[in-house]
Amino acid sequence: MPLPKFSVITVSFNHGDFIRQTIESVIKQEYPNFEHIVVDGGSTDNTVSILKEYPHLKWTSEPDRGQSHALNKGFAQATGDVIAWINSDDWYAPGAFHAVARQIEKSPIVMGATCVTNREGHPTETVENIERTWFDAMKYWVFNSVPAQPGIFFRRSVLDELSIEPMECFDEGLYFTMDYDLWLRMLERYPFSCRIPQTLAYLRNYDTNKTGADMAGAYREMSRVFRRHASRRIHPEQQLSFVVPLAAEDRRLESFTEAVASQSLAAAEIVVVDYSNSRQASNLIRKQVGALGAKFPAVAFQCVLDAEGSPLSRTTAIDTGVRAARSHIVACLDIHNALPRDFALNAVNCFTRNDIGLVFPNLTEEVRSTLFTPVTGGLMFNPAGPFNLSLSEIDFVVRKLAWLDCGGLQVREQLDSSDYSLKRLLVMMAHKAWRLSSENMLPCSPSREQRQAEEPFRLYVNSSVVDEIALELRRNPFSVLRAKNGFGLVLPDELWHAALKVLEGMPQSALLGSSAIGVAQLKTLVEKNPSYGPAHYLLANALEESGLPNEARAERARWAAIRAQEEVSPLFGAAARQ
Repeated sequence: MPLPKFSVITVSFNHGDFIRQTIESVIKQEYPNFEHIVVDGGSTDNTVSILKEYPHLKWTSEPDRGQSHALNKGFAQATGDVIAWINSDDWYAPGAFHAVARQIEKSPIVMGATCVTNREGHPTETVENIERTWFDAMKYWVFNSVPAQPGIFFRRSVLDELSIEPMECFDEGLYFTMDYDLWLRMLERYPFSCRIPQTLAYLRNYDTNKTGADMAGAYREMSRVFRRHASRRIHPEQQLSFVVPLAAEDRRLESFTEAVASQSLAAAEIVVVDYSNSRQASNLIRKQVGALGAKFPAVAFQCVLDAEGSPLSRTTAIDTGVRAARSHIVACLDIHNALPRDFALNAVNCFTRNDIGLVFPNLTEEVRSTLFTPVTGGLMFNPAGPFNLSLSEIDFVVRKLAWLDCGGLQVREQLDSSDYSLKRLLVMMAHKAWRLSSENMLPCSPSREQRQAEEPFRLYVNSSVVDEIALELRRNPFSVLRAKNGFGLVLPDELWHAALKVLEGMPQSALLGSSAIGVAQLKTLVEKNPSYGPAHYLLANALEESGLPNEARAERARWAAIRAQEEVSPLFGAAARQ
C-alpha cells in the first residue's frame, strides 16, 4: 500500500534563528511522499535566504494579515492526504511521519506527545496529548485541555467533511487561538481518540513568542472561542430559562410567570415540563400554558413532555426541561419562591466566568457550611460535602453546557431517591472541573434540602456516586490527567472497592416508590436482602401504617442495628478528596 502524501504547512515571520531546524526536521523524517509549504509574512531577517537554500520547498514571502491568514494560504496550497502543521520555531521528532502513516488509515485524526522546550530547545515538560472529548477540550482553564498543535495530524478529507474551505480553516479575527477553534470544530464530529505513545514534535515556549508574551490576551481570546462553540451546541434564544415541572395544572404558575415577566432582564423563557402521565392532566397543563403565553407575551414558553420510556418523576422532568431549554443558563426553582425583580439579571451575571457550572441561590447556612469551605476571597466547593447531606429538592441555577457534560440528573431506580441524582451531579461537576458557587439571590428555603425518607439510602447513594466517579476515571483517559493536575477528584482504589462491596448488597429490582410497595413485597425483599437497611426502614413504616405497631417496632430495631454498622463506613460521610 503506498504511503499517504503529507502536506507540511509552516508559517513564518522573522524566525531565521529557528526555521532551518524546522525544515531539516522534515527532511530527516526520511519519508518519501511529502510536500513542505512555507508561507512567510515578508520577513526582514535572514529567513528568505535560508528558504532559498532548499529547492524542494514551496514558499512565498509577502506581507499578510497575520498568522491565521498565512495558515489559510498554506492550507489552500496543500495537495496531500495528510495535513502536518508545524510552526517555524518548532520541529518534528525523528520517525514521526512513519508512525502517523501507520495509524492515519484507521483514524482521521492522530495525536502524539509534544515536548515543550525553552528558547534554546531544552525540554521543560511533555504534553502527552491524551485522548479527549469536545467537552474536555472546551474547558480551556484546565491544564493541557487544548491539545498541543504540533503533535496533531489529520486527513485532508476531515476539512472537506466538515465543509471547511481551505481559505476558511482559520478565523482571521483570532490572533492566539485559531488552533483551539479548529480543534473544537473537528471535535464536534471526531473524538481525539487515536494517540501514538511517543513524542512526535517539539514546541518552543518562551517569553518573546506570541502566546508567551501575552498570556492574559490569549485567555481572553479563549473565552471568546468558548462562548462561540457553546452557542453552536446550545442554540440559545433567550438569556435565561426557568424550568417548571408540573404533574397537574398549578395555579401558582401564573404568579410565577408574572414575576418572570417583571424581571429587569427581559430575555427569559419558562420551560414547563409535563410529567403527569395523564391525557386529561396534560390537556389542562397545555391549556394553562397557552393562556399564560397570551397574557404575558414578553415571556417565551415551551411545554414539553417528560421523556418517554423513563420513570416519570420531578427529577426526570427537571432533566428534560434543562435539555429542552434554549438558554445558556437555566434556573431550576420551586415556584413557591418569591422572585426578586433582579433575580434573572443577577443569575446570568453569576456566570460571567466561563468555568462556573452551577450556582445555589438560597442555601441555608447549615447546608452552605457543609458544601463550601471558606477560602481567601470567598468560598470553595468541597466535593466531599454532598456525601454528608441528604439532598433532594434544592434550588439551583446551572450552565446548560456543564449539565450536558455531566450527564444531567441521572436516576438509579433501586435507590428510590432523588438525592442520588443531585448528589451525583454536584460531585461530577467538581470532578469535571466546573466551579460551583453559592449566592444569596432568593430567600432561604426552610429545610427543603433534607428529606427524612431519603436518609436511609445515604450509604447506597454515596457508594453509587463513588462508583460513577471511578468508572469515569476509567472511561475517560483525560479525566485521569485532569485529576493528576488538580482539576478533578482523586479516588483511592480502596474507597471504590468499599463502594462495590456496599452495592453488592443492594437489590437489583427497582423500588418504584415506597408508597407503591406493600407489606408482603417488603417482607420478601427483606428476606432476600437481610443486610439492606432501606428495606427494613420501609417495612417498619409500612407495618406502622398497617396498624401493626409491635412488628413495626421490631423492624425499626433491626434497621437501627444495620444503620449503626453503616455509619462506620467511610462512605457514609466524606467520601472524596480533591
